[in-house]
Amino acid sequence: MSAHMAGHNTVEHTVEHTAEHTVELPAQSTDVILTLRDITVQYSGFMAVDHVSLNLPRGGAIGIVGESGAGKSTLARVAAGLIAPTSGQVLLDGRVLAPVRRTREQRRRVQMVFQNPDSSLNPSHSIRRILAEGMLLHKTLGPHPDAEAVDARCRELLRMVGLGGDSDAIDDTGNMTVQGGVGASAASAGARSASAGVHSASAGTGVSANTVLGTTGSDAGASASAAVLAAADVSELNDMLSRRPQAFSGGQRQRIAIARALAVNPDVLIADEPTSALDVSVQHEVLELLADLRRTRGLSLMLITHDLGVANALCDSIMVMRAGQVLVHKPTAAFFTDPGPRYARDLLAASRSVAIAAPIRGQV
Repeated sequence: MSAHMAGHNTVEHTVEHTAEHTVELPAQSTDVILTLRDITVQYSGFMAVDHVSLNLPRGGAIGIVGESGAGKSTLARVAAGLIAPTSGQVLLDGRVLAPVRRTREQRRRVQMVFQNPDSSLNPSHSIRRILAEGMLLHKTLGPHPDAEAVDARCRELLRMVGLGGDSDAIDDTGNMTVQGGVGASAASAGARSASAGVHSASAGTGVSANTVLGTTGSDAGASASAAVLAAADVSELNDMLSRRPQAFSGGQRQRIAIARALAVNPDVLIADEPTSALDVSVQHEVLELLADLRRTRGLSLMLITHDLGVANALCDSIMVMRAGQVLVHKPTAAFFTDPGPRYARDLLAASRSVAIAAPIRGQV
């Protein structure tokens, strides 16, 4: 069994929905995409999540914060359909979802990115296979896409998450290598003869040599340069796709995990501590990526974090959990002005003793 599958197999159990476990939420709005209604998760008498409800606005972002053991990740896995709640319901666009046996379309629309990409990316698979599996399963490229269409989509996904161009990677021997990137490839190409450059461009991009050579003067030079750059970009990205996860740094692996989630065109992205395993120098890049995805793709985001700085950077509202319960849920600005209960105030005070990230929230 693959590492990915082993980490995500769950045991389904009977879910009871009793009257005492039902709470009335405000009437559903077309502006709400995901609802958690009175979710309870209990393990052998231990209450991991205790009657939690929330509405995730379409295109919005909720930051769920709290210490380890607060129930944040359990709630996220319920929302993603990876575990079944003891009671309560998950609704997508106002329709109740099955606890774990969701339809293929429902699974496509709600995707999850985990804290540690090493536990979710199969180390024996190439990046091409990792990215392609979801799109082939969910037929996002049609019922029978050809290999080039799949490769083109994989390259697009890598570009989308900021891979390609100048980037560092770690090869299979553990040595740091520098992927020359588009700029370096173009410089190398520029040292070759014009005819060799045009040949390389046409081979990598499908631009014919006649098309390039048919132009004159500065136009010919610009066209040749553009073709060489495009060919270099395709070549570099194809090289990345042929590699395995261990050939990349931790930050790059997390970007690949995000790319895999995006491969099926989800509406909701659930990110469970997506930056906690990364170096500080890489964390801000991933946060900017998530904010940009909200702006450009209209993604709705449920962010699980223990770091109020991360929540402040990305989220429109903050929900604080403790011992499986919700203590407070407020708009981000209001929370930072008045966090409410003492536990929330203590969390905020501890965060302020380090640093609070400046907001980079996506505006849809």
